[in-house]
Amino acid sequence: IPASIPVIGGRPLSSLFPGGTGNCAAFSDKDTVNGVVGWWLYLNYVASKPGFSNFVDGFANGFEP
Repeated sequence: IPASIPVIGGRPLSSLFPGGTGNCAAFSDKDTVNGVVGWWLYLNYVASKPGFSNFVDGFANGFEP
């Protein structure tokens, strides 16, 4: 995390999650997915599909619409 961010700046992101180095929680929130231990974040957002009218030649290297 950039040092310029108030309060949490200069710390590794893992220190904000339970089970991370420097986190004071008495438990760990880590999970295991396909044998990989860590924190899994799932983000959901709404986006609009871009139009292809802005592309003159489509996509290069065989990815044309």
